[in-house]
Amino acid sequence: LRTLANLVAEWPGYEQLADKLHRHCDNIKENLVTTGRSLPGEITVLNHGDLWVNNFMYKYDDEQPTKPIDAIFVDFQNSFFGSPGCDINFFLNSSVQLDVLIHRREFLIQTYYGALRESLERMHFEFVPSYADIQQEIRARELYGFFSSYAFLPMVTMKKEDSYDISIEALSDPDFAKTKVQLMFSSNPRTTDTLRYALRRFDELGIFD
Repeated sequence: LRTLANLVAEWPGYEQLADKLHRHCDNIKENLVTTGRSLPGEITVLNHGDLWVNNFMYKYDDEQPTKPIDAIFVDFQNSFFGSPGCDINFFLNSSVQLDVLIHRREFLIQTYYGALRESLERMHFEFVPSYADIQQEIRARELYGFFSSYAFLPMVTMKKEDSYDISIEALSDPDFAKTKVQLMFSSNPRTTDTLRYALRRFDELGIFD
């Protein structure tokens, strides 16, 4: 996060935001605890815990091989019970292309809600949250999305030619690790463009205040 704050400080018009990121980093442990802490009255679901695009397995149409018709999740080792806002914010900020994030974010959330409601009604669940309830859960967990945007998005979008030599052993070298972290944030335009948009949005929501 400190590396990101230093990078953001070099973006024209982002100087104040960079200062907020540095302050956030100064209290990083407390902020991470806040990110995962249960909130009074929150809706609770089984979260995947690592909901990014590589943990989706797709089924494709026989006649249109490039058209996905179904999907399942894999790799549940980080699952936990908590707000649906956790998984949703993690996914939106780690795996979605920028144009989709800007123009189709609401559609993705509505799709999630439709599937959730259908499942709960099919099981005759006593409480079915409203769409407004889910929106509130997502808003309350925007900090989780911020964590995803700086801790996972840069790794997900890192170019192959920059990541081929990364290993646990190699990252034990401080100089090597520093170079790779800088590359994660700056080498791919998708990463920087998404972060520029996301950080502005997070700031407008007041999560750094």
